[in-house]
Amino acid sequence: MRADSTTLAPPKAPWHLWAVAALFSLIGLAGALDYLMCLSANAAYFASQHYTPTQIAYFTVDYPLAARGVWTVAVACGLAAPVPVVSIPPRGASGAGVLLGPARPRWGDLRVL
Repeated sequence: MRADSTTLAPPKAPWHLWAVAALFSLIGLAGALDYLMCLSANAAYFASQHYTPTQIAYFTVDYPLAARGVWTVAVACGLAAPVPVVSIPPRGASGAGVLLGPARPRWGDLRVL
């Protein structure tokens, strides 16, 4: 038997998912810029945001370590979130399906031996 020369390409993400991913990428990049400017204690950035010296000291010196860790994770997730939007093929899998694994059989599907 001869192999068929026409193969079906995997489905691609529609254009509107790319637009949504681009929008959320820009939002994530804005958050990453804010994160980096605060951690580097950029005086020009704080001046452009009209921060007082007390606020600048809070974000550069007195910021709690746990809050900084949560902020770091939030920025990283914000940058990574648009990737699965365009990488999972339409009708191929859902986010819940990927996380939960394959579907389990229902009681009606089981045969009694």
